[in-house]
Parts: sequence; structure tokens; C-alpha cells
Amino acid sequence: LTTLSVDHHFVEALNGYAFHLVTGSFDCRGLLFADDDHEQVGLSLVAPVRIPREARAAVGTYIIRANTSFRVGNFDLDLDDGEWRFRYGIDVEGGKLTSKMAQSMMGIAINAMDMHHDSIMHVAFGDADPEQALEALREARLSEPDELLSPVLQTFDVLLDDDFES
Repeated sequence: LTTLSVDHHFVEALNGYAFHLVTGSFDCRGLLFADDDHEQVGLSLVAPVRIPREARAAVGTYIIRANTSFRVGNFDLDLDDGEWRFRYGIDVEGGKLTSKMAQSMMGIAINAMDMHHDSIMHVAFGDADPEQALEALREARLSEPDELLSPVLQTFDVLLDDDFES
């Protein structure tokens, strides 16, 4: 988090770092935490706006459909209180979490929230159809030139290309 210039503080009860993140299109609370017993590290970005009860089924449909496009990580929606978040976790059993791994976790989560935030808000508060909102987002993303993709996503793609050349 320090490497990414994100203000944070350690929360002993959660064995993790809490932070507040503000980007151009959304802001959220975050938690990067370690589960020492299971040798896992998790990241959760929580949106500040709760989904109203009457919109939760539609937003849930959007989230379920959006989750099918992620290789790692997922959105969740708490149907009781309307809180929604993006979660990502890795198993570091027998290994060590590096700053590059933490940066990749943050990049994946930030890009997911950044990409889907406005569409989720349109479904929750603008009566947009979840399937149509997701399809419109996918079409818009396909029509964007690569140079318009976020720098974090570009960096992640380059890392993948470099690491998995055949």
C-alpha cells in the first residue's frame, strides 16, 4: 500500500491494513489482510453506497453475470444490508507475499470496481436492466483502443505476457 501511495493503518483485530481509496470514478474502503492459520492473503474493496432493497435482485443478477468474466476475484452483494464489494484472495502457503503480488491484487480489484461501478449504480438507481447494462459495458470496452485501458491493467497484461511466453 505504501508503494501505491495509499494511506493506510493496521487493524490488529483484523490482522490487516484498512485504507480509503479514491479514484476518478469511485471511492471505497479497503482491507488487505492476512489469515495466518490458512496462509492466505485477502483484499476487499467495499463501495460506500448501499444497494436499496428493491434493487438488490437486479444488482445481484448483474454481479452474477459480471463474475463470469473474472479469471480471479469476484463481486459480492450482501442481500441483508445492500453492501457490495470486490474480493480477491491468494494462497501463499509455503511461499511469501511480495509487494508485486500485492500490487497485482490491488490492480485487479481497482480495475474491476472502476470498470463496473457506474453500471452497477445505473442498475441500482437508474432502473437499467442488468443484462443490458453489462452488455453495453462489454461493447464499450471492446470498442476502446488499448491505449485507453487503465495503466494498472496494461501493466498486468504485460506481466502476464512476459511471464507466460511459450
